[in-house]
Amino acid sequence: MAKVSSLTITDSGNYYTSSPIVTIDFPIPSDSSFQGKIDSANPYFGFSSLVHDSADTTIVGTLADSYGGINQQIAEIAFWIKPTSIHACTIAWSDDFRIVMDSNGLPGMAFTIDSAGNADSHAVGLTQTRYANHALDSNQWNFIHFELLNTTFRPNVDSIQGTDFTLSIASNYPYDSGDIIRFGADLNDSSPIATSTGVGKIPSKGFTGNVDHFTFTKKSSQPIFDNNQSNRYPDSAGSYYYGQTPEIIETFDYKRATASAFIDSASGEVNLLVITDSGFGYSSVPNVVITGGRSASLDSQYAIGDDITQTLSSGVKIKGEVQKYQLDSDSDGSRYLFLAHVGADDGEFREFVNGISLNKTSPSGSIGLKVTGLEEINNISETEQNEIFTLPAVDDFLDFSEDNPFGDPENQ
Repeated sequence: MAKVSSLTITDSGNYYTSSPIVTIDFPIPSDSSFQGKIDSANPYFGFSSLVHDSADTTIVGTLADSYGGINQQIAEIAFWIKPTSIHACTIAWSDDFRIVMDSNGLPGMAFTIDSAGNADSHAVGLTQTRYANHALDSNQWNFIHFELLNTTFRPNVDSIQGTDFTLSIASNYPYDSGDIIRFGADLNDSSPIATSTGVGKIPSKGFTGNVDHFTFTKKSSQPIFDNNQSNRYPDSAGSYYYGQTPEIIETFDYKRATASAFIDSASGEVNLLVITDSGFGYSSVPNVVITGGRSASLDSQYAIGDDITQTLSSGVKIKGEVQKYQLDSDSDGSRYLFLAHVGADDGEFREFVNGISLNKTSPSGSIGLKVTGLEEINNISETEQNEIFTLPAVDDFLDFSEDNPFGDPENQ
């Protein structure tokens, strides 16, 4: 995950009278199901958490190895959860386990105990569910960290160590290579069915609330549980199990970057972009959109017959009447205005000047587009007969051998 480190202006635009608003796209989450579920108002660590309702399902990672059974490695699943209410529901799951909460708020985990060794048998009677001895609190952050060493399971909550349970999982792997770990609802019961005394089957619907900072961590060559680790209560996002880098980390940290734009008041162009917050969670270059900053009186719609003016630096105004209006054939945004009856209010011969806007006389106070080029078109010459009178036959038309080909006045 990365931050936005720089912004480059590729087109400075024009006609800005105040600083426009810069909007940088929100980072794209690693799982598309996170879209719209990132909650920046409720993080435990970092910038944000993932908000869930009872029907949501989101993927947080895939196991690259197998753990439990005869694996001889301690493995820990850990995450923070803030449920909005206490009720029996599914919290997280894979094909080989299911983490649940019962109606009293006790979190637990269900595993397959099929004697035939079929790790994907999920029916009641072929699963085993074991619970922590400390309940979750609603509308508060709770730290769930479940430890597994071979067939011994220890479910811990916050800094309270759980009871050790021996699971009847034989040589099955409760955490199996290729397992996709998901949070939320398991509506098709694709994971082991969890049960609870007085409740029966735990519902397949997911929890409602927020979850943050999920990790799956292993510790090789660890023969017994460490009580200090079971009682641990992380005080930072980097406080990991046994100090090991987790096999899977999902922090749900996504934050939109922000920036400010500045303009050159003389040219009306954007000349500087300053990042005010680099954001977090970017995996690709985001889109940046600049909006606003142009005067509400900007009027670039010219019609035939409109009178337009340009005020020179000297204060002299040049005026003309629109005869034709067209876009550039290359579609590059340029526009052509054909003017007639051009004149200046000081009576002198003047030409329009590049870099100064053409403003319509009505409505008054409107600001038009700037002149970028100028060309004089003289269509009167198209009907002149100069070429005819430059032929050799011109001598047959006028006789210049006399002093006055029309005769002298005194001889008339």
